[in-house]
Amino acid sequence: MAEEDISTDTAVDSKPFFAIDAEDIAKAAAEAPAPPTPVMIGTFGESSSSETAGSAWGAPTPQMTGNINAQQSQHVFNAPQPYQKNGIRWGQFFLGFFIPLGVVFIMFLVETTFLQWDDDVWRSESRVVESTDGTTFEVQFETLEGERVEAFWTSFEYENDTVEINCWHSYSDGESDVFQYRNYDDGTVVGVFYSSNNTAFFQLENATTGELSVQADYYNEEMDFQAPPGDAAFDFVCCLLPFAYIFGILGAFATGRKALGFGMMCSSLVVVLPFVFFIIALAALP
Repeated sequence: MAEEDISTDTAVDSKPFFAIDAEDIAKAAAEAPAPPTPVMIGTFGESSSSETAGSAWGAPTPQMTGNINAQQSQHVFNAPQPYQKNGIRWGQFFLGFFIPLGVVFIMFLVETTFLQWDDDVWRSESRVVESTDGTTFEVQFETLEGERVEAFWTSFEYENDTVEINCWHSYSDGESDVFQYRNYDDGTVVGVFYSSNNTAFFQLENATTGELSVQADYYNEEMDFQAPPGDAAFDFVCCLLPFAYIFGILGAFATGRKALGFGMMCSSLVVVLPFVFFIIALAALP
């Protein structure tokens, strides 16, 4: 009995491990666990509840029915348009080029037309002065309100020589010397001008004449310091123009108007370059 058991176990163990027969396959299939059941989380498309009741994934929708009128709606994707490089917009460029030049021209017209300083600051007068003895002269100058005598001069011919009388008065001095020049020599003091009463006395030296035509220049100091109306507002606008120009360029590029910005930048060259060349020319002069 023991010998039969030993022989049977030996016969079973003698079967190699890779010898799989139909009985082994059937046995493995019976012992295998059941596959997992799919769980429906959502549906694609617009399927109704009746369609999804029979199957977790809904009833299949036929795509090829053979009837062109029965085709289901499909998603259409628009292809992107090819990029086309835009050329420079010359209208914006010339607009940006001429706007700054036009502003500068208008400011120049306003200054030259409405903001001119009063020309009455300087005044000239010519008068004839006679002498009783041919050598002694007294000149009384008539000044307007706020004026003072700046200078006076005269000249005449004597014995083929040119005799010149002049006086340049400094407003800080109460008196100024009157000089006589003969043939443009070093000059000799022949008289005095008194600013207190605007009177000059002088006596010719080695020359005589019956009368002199005296030319006088007057200066109105009060009117010289009176700015024209609107001058302060004009200066304020001129100070704001550079900032407006810079912000205009930045705004043009920020809004995508590159041609306008480039035009404004080019216009500055028309104003700046001549000024730079002028400075270089002045520096090159001996």
